[in-house]
Amino acid sequence: MHIVPTSTSPNSEPTQNGNTCFGEDSLRAVAEYRILDTSHDQAFDGLCALAAQLSQLPMAVISIADRDRVWFKSSNGLSGKQAPIDISFCTWVINSGEFFQVEDACADSRFADNPQVSGAPGIRHYAGMPLINPQGIVVGAIAVFSDQPGTLDSAQIDGLQRLANQVVALLELGRRQRLITERDTKLAASERLRQ
Repeated sequence: MHIVPTSTSPNSEPTQNGNTCFGEDSLRAVAEYRILDTSHDQAFDGLCALAAQLSQLPMAVISIADRDRVWFKSSNGLSGKQAPIDISFCTWVINSGEFFQVEDACADSRFADNPQVSGAPGIRHYAGMPLINPQGIVVGAIAVFSDQPGTLDSAQIDGLQRLANQVVALLELGRRQRLITERDTKLAASERLRQ
């Protein structure tokens, strides 16, 4: 599968001149899911809780790319619903399209001054896996993190990849169900006009 990066320079800083760093392909793909700002969903919440359990870390999120923020479809052990793209760790995952791990954010010059490290939630260890749709476009991330330094082992990384695949499957299922409902509504309207 070919992955379409969300930014032309995934190793650069997450924002570019204060504008969104997520590519238009990602933003269009997210718009097609119509997922932003929707209510809690038990299926997503279950996968998020499973990510925390699998990694044995207290916090987890399923994040979705938006123009100026990373929005959390689900979170475990975290009270917020979004993070600005310029401070979100998930921005790095979404931009690179690859697994991304920071073992100790306080010792990493890219993150030591980040408000999510120096303040709440006090992130030290972060690990995130991109959510890549069937067209190879990154639309978000599933991530786990802790206020203690650490690292995921290979089995935990593999499990996080499997959970990322399940999140994308749920997004695709929701999109397909919506398209079928819209088609059925149009067909019903067309039938009424013929009568």
